Amino acid sequence: MMEAHQTSTFVSMRSVKTMPKFEFELESESGPSDLDADQFYGWQLLFYSIRRSLRKKADLLLALAHFLMTKQYHLRSVDPERGRTPTRMCGSELLPKHWNRDAPNYRLHYVDELERQYVLLARLTHQDLVLNLQNWTSKRMSITCLQPEHLVQCLRGPTLGQCIPNAQQVMHHLRVYLVNPVVRGQRVAQHQCRPSASGSSMDMRSVE
Repeated sequence: MMEAHQTSTFVSMRSVKTMPKFEFELESESGPSDLDADQFYGWQLLFYSIRRSLRKKADLLLALAHFLMTKQYHLRSVDPERGRTPTRMCGSELLPKHWNRDAPNYRLHYVDELERQYVLLARLTHQDLVLNLQNWTSKRMSITCLQPEHLVQCLRGPTLGQCIPNAQQVMHHLRVYLVNPVVRGQRVAQHQCRPSASGSSMDMRSVE
């Protein structure tokens, strides 16, 4: 996916075509106080509910994607194994039991307030966590990729800022490239970033 000499934190992919590389400077050390308190309100509750089950750095990034979808887009997690259809089940902001038992493969189901169904698929392969969000009602789909080893410092730090120093940038990336195209139907522009003189880390290929 990436050439060996490139250091990339995020990757979005467009099939077949290779888009030019764009880089911008990420905050290399953002402490807990730098995080937007409103944006991450409720994270600690989710984190404490899953902290004992965290096994991989990819688990924490998937939990952050789940947090984004439930808190900012008001989707609710549902467990198809407990009912015939997701819309007949009571949704939750928490992750379901055994949510990461099939890692490196992940599959999470959601419904929105209009009972539209979504599925978040993810697969950890080598250094890449590939995430695919699908709207089963509209058939919209998005795909993007994160690199857990570059993004996650630790699994059980006392704050999100210590676990994922660039959590705000990760959330922005997931919002623009994973969730908005599927939940709100907002298409992603081909080039969102301008080259940075620092040469630090984001290689972006947009998705339709």
